[in-house]
Amino acid sequence: MSWIYYLLESNFYLAIFFLLYYLVFRKETYYQVNRAYLLTSSALAFLIPIVQLGFLKPVQSYAQVTPVMLTATYPVVTVTAHAVNPDHIWHIADYYLPCYLLIVSILLTHLAWKIYRLVRLSKSSRKTIIDAYQLVETDGKQDAFSFFNYIFINPQLSLKNTIISHELIHLRQRHSWDILFFELLKIINWFNPVVYLLQYSIKELHEFIADSETVKLGQNANEYTDFLVKNAYGIESNSLVNTFFNKSLLKQRIIMLHQKRSGNLARLKILLALPLCWLLLCASTVGISKTYGWVDLAPGHGLTNKAQSRIITKADTLKRKTSVTLKGYKYEETGYLIKNKTNFRVIITEKNGNQKEYFKNSATHQSVDFRKRHQI
Repeated sequence: MSWIYYLLESNFYLAIFFLLYYLVFRKETYYQVNRAYLLTSSALAFLIPIVQLGFLKPVQSYAQVTPVMLTATYPVVTVTAHAVNPDHIWHIADYYLPCYLLIVSILLTHLAWKIYRLVRLSKSSRKTIIDAYQLVETDGKQDAFSFFNYIFINPQLSLKNTIISHELIHLRQRHSWDILFFELLKIINWFNPVVYLLQYSIKELHEFIADSETVKLGQNANEYTDFLVKNAYGIESNSLVNTFFNKSLLKQRIIMLHQKRSGNLARLKILLALPLCWLLLCASTVGISKTYGWVDLAPGHGLTNKAQSRIITKADTLKRKTSVTLKGYKYEETGYLIKNKTNFRVIITEKNGNQKEYFKNSATHQSVDFRKRHQI
């Protein structure tokens, strides 16, 4: 179940990062900075959960681990029943992963279908190779979009050269990679509404960048605006491409096209992301108990998992004699006292020689024998 906790934690951070963007950065005209923020923060949201700040963790010492004698009965270790009992009873939690993967598979198939349609369109249409891109002529009344190094356009469109200049900016700045990244992010985190807002925001930034650069090339801003208004309606949107005529983005594109440029001090707002990252790292280390914190950026005096394992091995002097269960499984039992709490370990050797180790923290003795309880 740790994969669920990892996804939930990552998506929580993703929402926090996006909230900062929406409230602070979204209205600024430093589009490239905003683009970098969305890409970087989206990646960090999935890295922070596996990173720890070890110096924030409580210190443990060797003196705190002491072997204790086991009695004839053993505490119930519920996880062992799943591992060794062939008659496993499925619970609702066991269906989470199959259901999640099923939806992911459907979405991946849909993405592959959209890519296939674009490839098929490029092969069935007339193409002209110009420098580093290919111009694909389509029959669509108002087709004008780009995908990687392909520009799809109806040759009969007015201001054709202006549209091509606009789409070339998407190509040169590799906006299609951004779109593909957020498509995959959406597929993995389909349950989180924030990923859909992120995808919309990155496409919005792409259009702001291309519009701004097109006007810088000499296109009159007012004429360009009129052209957008006249041609944007009635166009089918495609989430996988940079569409020139995108009515859902039209209003905001026009607003930002005529927006006063942000001052240089506005760039410093991006520094707000640094303390936010630090706070999320601290929260991930101290506030969330987990088993997937694999990277320790700032080790402290506390003991790592490997060190704790060595301590248990060192203190492991009171093992019970190896026994064999009714079904032929060998097992050893050992008890420890850690911070005045009892911790038990069972090592089970399967018939094929594989060994599995299980722990039960703060265990209490039960009247039912361990072997009879799990029928091993």
